[in-house]
Amino acid sequence: MRLDNLLFFGIQDSTAFDQKDKIQISNFVAVFLAAIILLYSFIFWKLEYSAPIPFGRICIIFASLLALTPILNYKKRYIPARLNLILLSSISIWLFSVYLGFDSHIFLYFFSLMILPLLLFTYEQRSYIFLSYFIIFTLLIADVGYKMHDQKILQDQTMSWLAISNIVTVFIFICVYNYLFLKQKQKQDEYRNAKNEELEKLLKEKEANAEILLKAKEAAESVSKSKENFLSSMSHELRTPLNAVIGITNLLITSDPKEEQIENLNIMKFSADNLLSLINDILDYNKISAGKLEIESIPFDLIEHVKNLKEANSFKAKEKENTIKLLIDPSIPKLVKGDPTRLAQILNNLISNGIKFTDKGKIEIRIYKEGGSDNNRICFEVEDNGIGIKKENQTKIFKDFEQEESSTSRKFGGTGLGLSITKKLLQLMDSDIRVKSEFGQGSNFYFTLNMEPVAEIDEPFEVKENRADHNQLKNKKVLLVEDNPFNIKVAEQFLKKWELDYDLAENGEEAVHKVKENSYDLILMDLQMPVMDGYTATEKIRTFDSKTPILALTASALIEVKQKVKKAGMNGSVTKPFVPQELREELIQILAPS
Repeated sequence: MRLDNLLFFGIQDSTAFDQKDKIQISNFVAVFLAAIILLYSFIFWKLEYSAPIPFGRICIIFASLLALTPILNYKKRYIPARLNLILLSSISIWLFSVYLGFDSHIFLYFFSLMILPLLLFTYEQRSYIFLSYFIIFTLLIADVGYKMHDQKILQDQTMSWLAISNIVTVFIFICVYNYLFLKQKQKQDEYRNAKNEELEKLLKEKEANAEILLKAKEAAESVSKSKENFLSSMSHELRTPLNAVIGITNLLITSDPKEEQIENLNIMKFSADNLLSLINDILDYNKISAGKLEIESIPFDLIEHVKNLKEANSFKAKEKENTIKLLIDPSIPKLVKGDPTRLAQILNNLISNGIKFTDKGKIEIRIYKEGGSDNNRICFEVEDNGIGIKKENQTKIFKDFEQEESSTSRKFGGTGLGLSITKKLLQLMDSDIRVKSEFGQGSNFYFTLNMEPVAEIDEPFEVKENRADHNQLKNKKVLLVEDNPFNIKVAEQFLKKWELDYDLAENGEEAVHKVKENSYDLILMDLQMPVMDGYTATEKIRTFDSKTPILALTASALIEVKQKVKKAGMNGSVTKPFVPQELREELIQILAPS
C-alpha cells in the first residue's frame, strides 16, 4: 500500500483502497491499538487497588475484544469487524482520557480516529460511516461532559451548552462534509468505470481490428505469393516458345538468307523483340510494385553505354526515316558508378517513344553536367520533334497502363507501362522524370542522376569486348541440360556454330549421372524440368563437384529466381530468350577468360 493512499483529502483515484487494503488497515489498527492497551494494562494493574475503576482488567478485556477484528476479517465478516474496531477504539480513547484527566489531551485522538470510517467504508456503506461518527462524537461529548462536570464547569449552564453545541456542530459539519466527499468519490467511481468500460471496449475493438488486419495481411501475402507464382509460371511459359522464335530467327538471319527473306526475318525479329520487351515491362512493373527491384551501384563506361543504346535504336529510327543525334558534354567522366541496366532501360524507353511518335524527324539525346563541371549531377535529355503531348495529359502519361488518349494505343500500340516504369525506376534512384511538350511540336523528357566518377586506377573493371575469334570456344566440352525440344534445337545449332563439343541431358537426374561419368568445362542448366529440376540437380552435383561452372538457363526474370540460383550453387544465369552474342560473350568469359 502506498503512503499517498493515506492522504485521502487529495485522492483522485476513487479506488485508492480496495477490499484487500481495507482488511490490512483494520487489522493493523486493531493489532497496534491492542498492543498499546496491553502495554498500559501493566501500569494500570499496579494502580488498580487504589483506583476507583479496575482499568488494568478493562484494558485486557478491550485488547481481547480488539483481537476479534482480524478474526472477523478472516471469517469475511468485514462490516462487524470494522464497527468493532471503531467502537472499541472510541471507548478506549474515552477511558484513557477520563482516567488520565483533563490535562492529558488524550481526547484529541478522537479526531485522528475520524479518518477510519472514510478508509474502511464506501459511499454505498455511508450508513455505517454516520454510525461510526455517531459513536465517536457520543464518546467525545461524554468525555468532555465528564471532565467539565469533574472540573465544576457544568455549573455554568451557558458554558456547558456552548461546549456541547460546538461539538454537535462539528459533528454535523463533518458528517455533511464526508457525505459530499463520498458522493464525489462515487461520481469519480462511476466516471472511472465508464472510462474503463470505454477503454475495454476500445481495446476489444482494437484486438478485433488487429485480428482482422492480420487475416487481411495473411490473405494479401497469399494473393501476392500466388501472383508471384503465376507471373513466374507465365514468364516461363511465354519465354520458352519465344526463346525458340527469337533463336531460330537469329539463326536464319545469320545463315545467308535470300534477299527477299531478309525483310520478313527482320520483321519477325522486330515483333519477337517487342513481345519480349512487353513481357519484361510486365515483370518489371510487378517487381517494382512488390518492392523487390534492387538498384545496383557498379562502375561502367557511361559514354560507351549510351553510344550502344543509340546504335541499338538506329534500325527502328531508319524505318520511320528518323535520325538520332547524340550530344555528350566533354566534362562527363568516362567511368561512373550507377546501375547500367536500369539506366539503359530508362533511356531505351524514352528513345523508343521518341521514335514511335516521330515520323521523318529527329531524336536528340543530350548528356551534360548540371550546374557546371564541379559536381556529380548528370542530366539526361531525350527530345523529339514528333506529335507532342497536350498539357492536360502530361501528368496522365506517367500513370500505370495510361496513354495520352485511347486513339494513341490504337494507332501506335503499347501498353502504357513504359513511362510508368521509367518514373518508378527513377524514384528508386532518388530522381524523377520531367517533360516539356507542346502539342504538335515535339516532346523533351529529362531527368538528373547523381553518378560518382570512377578512376580506372582505383576501381578497375573489365569491359566485355566483342570477340570475333570463334576458336576461343573450340573443342570446349559443355553439358546442355534442357527438356524442351525446340529450345534444344536452337541451343544445339548455336553450340555447333561456335564449335563447342556438347552432351545432352533431358532432365536433372540424367545430368547428375553424366557429370559423374564425364568431365565438362561448363554445364548449361535449365531450371524447370521433369523428374528432377535444375536446383536439385545442381545441389547434388555440388556434393561431388564444386569446380565445374554451372550456368542457369531460365525463362524467369524474377529476382527470387536469381537468388535461388545462387543459393543452389550455380555460377550465374542467362535469361531466355537469350541474345546469341550475349550468350557467346558469357561463355567466353567463363571458358576462355583473357
